[in-house]
Amino acid sequence: MEFPSLIDFMVNPQITVIVPIYNAESYLRDCLNSILNQTFFDFEAILVNDGSTDNSLSIIKEYSQKDERFRYVDKQNEGVSATRQRGLEEARGEFVIHCDSDDIVSPSWLKELHNAITKSSADMAICDFERIYKNQKMVFIQRPAQLVSAQIAIDIINGKIWGVCWNKLIRLSCIRNNGISFNPNMRLNEDSLFNCLLLLKNIKVVYVSEILYYYQSFVNKNSILNKPTIKDIESQIQFIDIIQEELQKTNIEDELLIPKVKVKRLIFNVLKRNTKLLRDSYKEINGQFIKASKNCVFWSEPYCISLCLKGFPWWIGHGIRFFIAPIIESIISFKNRILHIPRI
Repeated sequence: MEFPSLIDFMVNPQITVIVPIYNAESYLRDCLNSILNQTFFDFEAILVNDGSTDNSLSIIKEYSQKDERFRYVDKQNEGVSATRQRGLEEARGEFVIHCDSDDIVSPSWLKELHNAITKSSADMAICDFERIYKNQKMVFIQRPAQLVSAQIAIDIINGKIWGVCWNKLIRLSCIRNNGISFNPNMRLNEDSLFNCLLLLKNIKVVYVSEILYYYQSFVNKNSILNKPTIKDIESQIQFIDIIQEELQKTNIEDELLIPKVKVKRLIFNVLKRNTKLLRDSYKEINGQFIKASKNCVFWSEPYCISLCLKGFPWWIGHGIRFFIAPIIESIISFKNRILHIPRI
């Protein structure tokens, strides 16, 4: 029996791992080491440098010299969506998956997903993950209610399942044959849009009941998730427009309530004084939003948004949320710490 050579692995790897990288020098080695330590050998890792201005490129070159399975692309800064797409275009594996440069993966990440997708002849394998905060960890179970791809897309749209790329191993031919690509104009939700468009093509999905990815949400202070902008609002609206069009093609009805709520939250946080835009954007959900917010504490974001939707001046909702709320939350936090001090 003949075994494939290292050259065969390099030319025709089973899996391509795409790592989009921008100014990640502080945590990049941890990420790449976790990929390097995979128990599954037959993969390539494409490290796509998105015009980093720190020492990231030197680290990328270091790993590409250390292991021939690691290769890199150095390009000008275009954003995460274009960076993911460039990695996709360079991919040579039968399957593809992404890993963000500020996260780490389990040693069995590729092995377990590959076993599941090949044994079931599926197009996508989904696993669970752990989100790591500064002072705590939370496990996110990603088991779909039904292994029906269109229903999984709806679950992503409505926030029941995460639309991220890093816990989904996908058959590359399925992506290319369906003409799915990352939208270069999306700064936010580019991964959710990509996966929803693919899942709406009636593909076969398998679920792996294991925590294989570690999302380190406290590590990268420069993450776009921590700094919402007008472009994020535009991306979210674009996501809704594209998904609505695709749902109409497939005769699937969904009011897209959760994505529309996200638009209102972004407007509230980014365009603080523009209460007219807040009220006029997807005004068909205003009544539902106000009704749901009645169950929230008065300093919460939903309740403060509802005040703006009711016509109160912008400074009332924002004053409560951004000035009063931090004081109340500090008092509650202090009180909880006092209550947990052991008595002598």
